[in-house]
Amino acid sequence: MKLPVVRKLIYGLLAVFCVMMLLYGWTKLSLFCGLAIAAVIWVGILNIALWRCPHCGKNLGRMEKQKYCPHCGKELEM
Repeated sequence: MKLPVVRKLIYGLLAVFCVMMLLYGWTKLSLFCGLAIAAVIWVGILNIALWRCPHCGKNLGRMEKQKYCPHCGKELEM
């Protein structure tokens, strides 16, 4: 999967987490807390599984705007 798509998925799930936590704070329904926890778990899974260099396959680490892979030095498609 392309890195820009993975970045959008991860940021989208983080937005879902924020909304679920706000809803939980307003309603105190445990459903929203559970959905927020599930969103964070999916963020972790996507980060570990898909946030990788397309050239060398190593994890890119933090989700900052990088132009080059810190491991192989090749240019990333951002």
